[in-house]
Amino acid sequence: LFVLISLCCFVDSVPQLVLLARSPLGDYQTYLAGEDVRLTCKYAVTEGAVEPTISWRKDNTYFAPHGNFSYTVGSRKESTLTIRAVTSNEAGWYTCAAENHFLMSTVDFLVIVQEPPQITLEPVDLQESVVNSTVTIACQASGLPSPSIAWYKNGRVITSGGNTQIDMSTQWLTIQSVSTSDEGNYTCSASNSGKLATNVSAMTQLTVDENNPLGLNSLSPSTIRSLASKNVVLSVSFRGHGRAVNYTWYRNGGQLSTGSVDTNSGQGLQYTYNINVSHAMAGVYSFSVDS
Repeated sequence: LFVLISLCCFVDSVPQLVLLARSPLGDYQTYLAGEDVRLTCKYAVTEGAVEPTISWRKDNTYFAPHGNFSYTVGSRKESTLTIRAVTSNEAGWYTCAAENHFLMSTVDFLVIVQEPPQITLEPVDLQESVVNSTVTIACQASGLPSPSIAWYKNGRVITSGGNTQIDMSTQWLTIQSVSTSDEGNYTCSASNSGKLATNVSAMTQLTVDENNPLGLNSLSPSTIRSLASKNVVLSVSFRGHGRAVNYTWYRNGGQLSTGSVDTNSGQGLQYTYNINVSHAMAGVYSFSVDS
């Protein structure tokens, strides 16, 4: 007596995923912030296999459609994830998963988000800078990747050397012992690297006053009418350039007071003279400064 027992087992086929890339780069792509991102994966199963369930996850965390995220599963065995107006917060790894009762297949996409550079601190015009003073031109920019800054004078690139230095940390431009040869238009250009390289620039003008090396301003106020016994304050300002300067106050050409002060390079200084008004104090007041 022979007994034949037949056993039959059913094994689901593994759903195979085929990547549909947006570009020859394959499974990664760079997007500008604000663009829409669309990631599409296809799956295929053998005849008779259980249809898989499609899901998406970011950085290994499953998520349902929400906010600017949405995804669809089409009748042609494909699923598309859409990210509207992508930001740097949405950069990362995305996984499309096809799963039946027994097995799962996945395909990964890397989304890189680039933010174009923006000038966050523009250089200011440096009108009538003092001869032999030190001038620093500041410029800052933001972006992703972090932008680098290049400097140009009248359209020609500037490198560190001589009296010109570019700080390696801040990327600010410093010009020491300025002279009229340093006058011109200075441009700060910020750019970031990557597939979608972009740049932005801002310009400032530097002028040097060689006839007034201490940047002496006129007395303020220039004309005063006052009652007797009132107190009047005369004010004058100038800029130093790193060494001692002498100053003198005069009335009708006669010396009233004098002094000396050490100055920091390019620092603005202001001096005042107090007058207790009487008829004897009327006259023309002047101020002089020299180094």
